Amino acid sequence: MENKIHFQVTTADGAVCDEMVNYVSAPLVDGDVGILAGHAPMMAALKEGVVKYKVDDEEHYAAISGGVLSVADNELIVLARSAEKAESID
Repeated sequence: MENKIHFQVTTADGAVCDEMVNYVSAPLVDGDVGILAGHAPMMAALKEGVVKYKVDDEEHYAAISGGVLSVADNELIVLARSAEKAESID
């Protein structure tokens, strides 16, 4: 599991996503960012958009309405105002 990072998307209502992933792409207010395991610590503001994450060879998507992203100690946390996985959107 050394090539994976722990990824969480959380809102005030609870966790939307909590799993080990290979890659995450997130929409920051000043451009998109791609994050892999071992990424340097960072904090950034998120804009409304889509977070893409990869688990092995499967791509998954979650819509967010802005928030904050934090990376530290091989853990990526997205604290979003609201979030929903793509498969839950009708």
